[in-house]
Amino acid sequence: MPTSSDMIRKPLLMVLFALLCSLPMYAGINDWYVHVAPGYFVNPLQRHTLGSVKFGLEKQLSRSTCAGFDIYARSNNLFTQADFRSAEYSIAGYWKPNVLMSKNQDLYLALGGNLGTSSSAGITFGLNLGIEYDVTLSNGTKFFIAQDNLLVFRSPDRLICGLSAGVKIPRGLGDVYKRQLFYSSAPPVLYPQE
Repeated sequence: MPTSSDMIRKPLLMVLFALLCSLPMYAGINDWYVHVAPGYFVNPLQRHTLGSVKFGLEKQLSRSTCAGFDIYARSNNLFTQADFRSAEYSIAGYWKPNVLMSKNQDLYLALGGNLGTSSSAGITFGLNLGIEYDVTLSNGTKFFIAQDNLLVFRSPDRLICGLSAGVKIPRGLGDVYKRQLFYSSAPPVLYPQE
């Protein structure tokens, strides 16, 4: 028999996903990135670790900003017993301005809020703040390391700090010429046709 948090979790995720898809986002290159990252969270107040899996979508709004959301699953025994039933789930929306930019390496500051469910507390909510370091390959794929700080109210793990690493895969690779304009600070070189 489904619990009250199970009955809330699925409709909540569907509504938030539909809301994100319906918002108008204007992007320079208009790339969507899909990413998955395993990681660990540490609760400094209770001194224990939580295994975490993060799945998300991110949209490159311009060369210097991104926006998106992540869905987190966190539990004490997530990696040892693959126990997703007792995990605490949350969805975190964020806006990421670029703090440090180079040709293929970026450092972002991630700001946003989170909403989720816990088997012990029901609905949870809070704030998230983090940094993310990305390395972009020539085909648009990104490798990243993210440090996330979540403040989750109504949860036994109120303040948690995490570290995760993963890969962001672009949904549409787009035109190669436009991508070179977007990621290069130098003007494009056009070769005359023979």
